Amino acid sequence: MDLSGGLYTLPSEALTILRFFANAEGEAAHVDAIIDATGLSDRGFGKGIRRLVTRNYLTLSGEQVYRLTEQGRRAVRALGETGDLDSLMDDLDESDLGMMGDEARFVRRRLILVAPTVLPAEQTVRVIVGFDDPDDDDRLGNAANVMLRLGVLNGEPQRLQETSLTLGNDHLQHTFQVTPAATTRARLRVEVIQFKEDDDDLEFCGGMYLDLPVERRPDETGLKANAYGVDIILREPSAS
Repeated sequence: MDLSGGLYTLPSEALTILRFFANAEGEAAHVDAIIDATGLSDRGFGKGIRRLVTRNYLTLSGEQVYRLTEQGRRAVRALGETGDLDSLMDDLDESDLGMMGDEARFVRRRLILVAPTVLPAEQTVRVIVGFDDPDDDDRLGNAANVMLRLGVLNGEPQRLQETSLTLGNDHLQHTFQVTPAATTRARLRVEVIQFKEDDDDLEFCGGMYLDLPVERRPDETGLKANAYGVDIILREPSAS
């Protein structure tokens, strides 16, 4: 495989993820396993995984599970045989790799999750997920169609909640409801998925998770809402 072609133009975060798959026992991996093994931030993971999915090295095959495509298997096999991934990453710094990406424009947006500091056990609470206004350099020329996914571990509903939104250059939010179980901690995970322009495929844009304490009767301070944020990366849609 010619590393001066497709692989050579991938950002360093994408190459780090490919390194993970080159050393993994299987061809599929959960988001948490990839992040834990690579040490990538949520933002870095989102940047890398988007490019790998867009370039058809990986596909989203299940809930937060990514699988190598045939092209991805060839890339990982070639890298495993030649060791060229290490030399490639040594030769190029991150700024070089970023400049060599595709021609699409990517913008940064702040994803916000608002939830009580302490979750009340077996009581339904509101969780607000949304986006801040963009910085001037990250304004979209065309609105992006996105999906918000919220999951809860140690609580209800057990299935992911989803909602589709049209994201422009104003702040936008959606309210979910969750019911923590009678336990000591619950995890909230939110993901942002962008619809490709033909609406037949999806791209992972990033997300975050929070491990929050759960108490039977939180005091007033514990029930006070707290906001958490992380940057996600969106591809600007072309003009229709």
